[in-house]
Amino acid sequence: MIRFQFGQRWKRESAPVPMDSFGLELDGVELLPGASEEPLGKVMEELTRAVRGLLAGRAFAQVSLSEAHLELVLTRYEDAVDVRVVSLARPAKVARLAGRIDLTELQESAVRVGRRWLAELERDGRENGRPRRVAVGRLGKELAALERAHVPEHQRRILTGPGEPAPGFSFQCLPGPFAFGLEVSDPEDLLARYNKGEGAVLAPVLSGGKVSLRLGTRTLQAVSCSPFLFALELARQGAELAHHIDTDELNYRFTPGGVLPELLFDLRTGELEHGMEVELVEPRSLARAMFGLGLEFVLACTTHNRALTHNPYLQGLSERCREGLSALRSALPEQHGEARAKRRRGNAAARPLPTAGRVKRLRFEPRWTQTGLGKDDEPGKLVLGPKGPLVTSGESAQLMDEDGTRVLERRGTHGVAVLPDGTGLLATERQVVGFRGMETGARWARDFEGIPLGPELLAMDGLYLTVSEQRTVLAFDLRTGRDVWRISPPRAQRVYVSLQAHRAVVTTDSGYLYGLDLKTGLVRYRVRTALPFLGAVRTWGRRTLAVLGRGERAAILATDAHTGEASWVAELQLARPSLPLPHARRVYVAGLTGETPTLMALNEKGVTVWEQPLPLGLGPFSVMALGAAVLVTDATGAAVRISPRGEVEWALGPAGEELACAPSPQLSRGVLLIPGETVRAVEPRTGQVLAQVRGGPGLCALAADAKLNLYLLEENGTLTAHRLTTHLAVVDAPSGARTS
Repeated sequence: MIRFQFGQRWKRESAPVPMDSFGLELDGVELLPGASEEPLGKVMEELTRAVRGLLAGRAFAQVSLSEAHLELVLTRYEDAVDVRVVSLARPAKVARLAGRIDLTELQESAVRVGRRWLAELERDGRENGRPRRVAVGRLGKELAALERAHVPEHQRRILTGPGEPAPGFSFQCLPGPFAFGLEVSDPEDLLARYNKGEGAVLAPVLSGGKVSLRLGTRTLQAVSCSPFLFALELARQGAELAHHIDTDELNYRFTPGGVLPELLFDLRTGELEHGMEVELVEPRSLARAMFGLGLEFVLACTTHNRALTHNPYLQGLSERCREGLSALRSALPEQHGEARAKRRRGNAAARPLPTAGRVKRLRFEPRWTQTGLGKDDEPGKLVLGPKGPLVTSGESAQLMDEDGTRVLERRGTHGVAVLPDGTGLLATERQVVGFRGMETGARWARDFEGIPLGPELLAMDGLYLTVSEQRTVLAFDLRTGRDVWRISPPRAQRVYVSLQAHRAVVTTDSGYLYGLDLKTGLVRYRVRTALPFLGAVRTWGRRTLAVLGRGERAAILATDAHTGEASWVAELQLARPSLPLPHARRVYVAGLTGETPTLMALNEKGVTVWEQPLPLGLGPFSVMALGAAVLVTDATGAAVRISPRGEVEWALGPAGEELACAPSPQLSRGVLLIPGETVRAVEPRTGQVLAQVRGGPGLCALAADAKLNLYLLEENGTLTAHRLTTHLAVVDAPSGARTS
């Protein structure tokens, strides 16, 4: 028995578009458990059209559940329909394989749920006065046509497909030392059944097959899967790997295509660990192979059936892979002339310090000082932009170049919120004004009620997001300045906002977590907790991590960023907890257990794996990833590096008195900069102190650029720049050579 069903929560909410759960139950098994908040009107219309298309003779149909990133894929076989649920989230996969059902039963079930939805819609309109006549009338016509639909006998013979199964085909992509091999099996010849008029359907490209990971003539891994979904996920991972290469990350851990066993790739040495074996692979060759698999799959499908060149899913995969390969090519150094030299200089600035031996000593010297950049009662914020350091505080934002010259200044009587490149907002008593980059003139100005804005600013999908008086989140249109939406959570004195895909996630000190639709500001979910949130959430794939605490009680909350469903909650006896750090399938958080500083590691299910006492002060603590290990620092400048197994690898004592504002450590060109009353430059693997710079008891922010220029901001608004002047390394002499 097949049954469609929808939730009733939408009638209690005043959203202009009814949003609620949508389910498909087949023989008592729920096939769409993640579709908890879908636009019901759109889904009902798509379902009705899909079933009508199958009855009219189409081979394929599809219903999209956009909020859950699920696709209900329907394939017609004579009087039966094959039903599959495909997830296009990370990783892309066939979430449910329901099997074949009777087409007539599917038609009856679709009509039944459509009529029930119409009745509920009309009843809600009468009770609440909501004008829904257009939607009701359109769906009513679709349902009437669906009830009358039937399949003529001559069309049934056409839909049976060829009598002999297709033999399938196989190929290997990208010849070379490293490649992915792919074998596609399409015995029902779904690829040949697709025609240009089918539109955006997944069914024909979801053929079965086998993917293998090859190195030279050896096959390292092989697994049966859907080649299209494997190639799609692999292309996404290829983009991540390319980003890791460009940003000089140390390691990349991934599961190819979301199916093969997990691999650990050392981007410095090219060592690819799979199981107990290690292979040497050039990082860019691996990225090219990941994009090449998708292109070869598209080429094979379109060669088999030219009509597939019009399939939007294959077009999207091809475009994604071509853009990835293009980005890899553009990242290579030019072969001739000044462009090659310029590119080489730019890359050298981001790499670790070039040495022939072990770095032994560095020396910095003061370069320039700027004063009056902040307010005494409000510590400034320091970020690095493409032109130089940017300091924001209260009613001003000032950008300096590397020589200390002020190249840009923004001032607003009611606050300034600026991005590192100078783009942002400023507010006056009557207006809010928008700027773009280094332009001196405003792009737009809008009437405003004169509430303070900033200094936080986020930009995404054509919106600016900022905070007013730490209690209200506002969203402005980036191009026009229109006030798109705002939210002021009740009983909240402090709110924190972060972005995750198409969600704005807001946490409050009153214990609420809100998931907002980024474009409309509608509250998609709300989570109530017994403890206040202590900061913004951290993203962890599709999940978010948040820390809560009061006194000696703390908790880590992991939720689905899309639906707000809690994945797990870990309650900890921890005071002054740091923000959680998701790293290498672990979650790290530091705090006080009694009076003992402690670092805790939790696994993906929130279970504590180990606890390690730390030789640090009483906090507050900062936790950052350092290769495979983690670094924990406190407000005195003391630091300790902990291995993934919870062992202390090295530790440094305090660097002075406790700072009132504890900045986070920075890693630049392979040198770790630890803030304190004395800022220390440290070799991250050994903990050896390479240099020391006077920071002062009022240090509130620290930043280092790609050239290892060091910028220190004090509470009184004084910004000091330091330049690396001496770089001393020790070179080991070869055996038998004379040294002096």
